[in-house]
Amino acid sequence: MSIAPISVGDVVAPYSVTPVNTSWKHLLASEIASETGQTALKSSITDTGSEIVFVGSASAAGTPTVQTCYIALWNIINPDTGADVDWADGEFMGVEVHYKFGTNNPTDGNKQACYVGAYGPSNTVMSAGIYKKSGTTYLASAEYSSSDANSITYNAANSFYGRQVIFPTSSATDVLFDYGDAFQLDDASTPVRVQGCLNEAATTVAGATLNIMMAIAGNCDVEAYYRLIRVPNDPSVSLTG
Repeated sequence: MSIAPISVGDVVAPYSVTPVNTSWKHLLASEIASETGQTALKSSITDTGSEIVFVGSASAAGTPTVQTCYIALWNIINPDTGADVDWADGEFMGVEVHYKFGTNNPTDGNKQACYVGAYGPSNTVMSAGIYKKSGTTYLASAEYSSSDANSITYNAANSFYGRQVIFPTSSATDVLFDYGDAFQLDDASTPVRVQGCLNEAATTVAGATLNIMMAIAGNCDVEAYYRLIRVPNDPSVSLTG
């Protein structure tokens, strides 16, 4: 986006109206690019209204990590332009996800889970999710085979938010999976109240191909969105954008 000048008295200063984040993009089952993980868990995955409806089995693992779930992958698209994103271009530094559950959700039974986040080379994952184990529901900031988790109390008004900071490196062929957060929000109204949050750190991985990921085990109805975080501008040049 070009920089337009504004005049304040005798001073002409540049400004940018480029927002820090893109618009939100709705995740749809009809736009899934590929599937991986425990695909045998899936009986069906469809769009019903605004929700993705997954019908399938619970994880075989005692703790349902991303690795032990069915995994749907979407190509990353810039929601503002509709164009595919090449992470190596260095325009973006992270992903935000926001989702809420319908009638069926991971709190219904043990070994059920739902994670939403970013999926990269060599099964590198950063995601925010919830799962149920031994009768207790957990909020998790999850990697592929492990997570940081805290027990929570869930109610139907809750929504969930995650932020994954993923920088392209100077080589433009690797990405740094830096850290991820997971937040449980009390409801959709303002002011919002945070029920719990976690974070985790990861590492640099070879390759710059990223996807948006949803990992599910057990029947689940979920309305999910993502948006992209732009690399910040130089504030000495412009205080916006």
